[in-house]
Amino acid sequence: ASATGNPYFERFMHFLGPVLIPRQLMRPRDETPEQRRHYLEQVQMEHRRIYQAIERQNVEAARFTLREHLEAGRERYRRMVDGHARS
Repeated sequence: ASATGNPYFERFMHFLGPVLIPRQLMRPRDETPEQRRHYLEQVQMEHRRIYQAIERQNVEAARFTLREHLEAGRERYRRMVDGHARS
């Protein structure tokens, strides 16, 4: 958030981030350490790509990689919720 240079966005993420990012609150009971590691590696890679685009001041790439990250996160969350519903 601070990499955007927008203090309002940074404050927004500090205020709403814990509510907007449900993975911190909800973890699959049957998640293996390998699955957890894969999840964290995937998210870190997505964050790295967003950061790199912002660092290069490439607005289009930043927009694209952030949208990809949000859509991937939505899909991960959907799979996790679906998995809980079946348990």
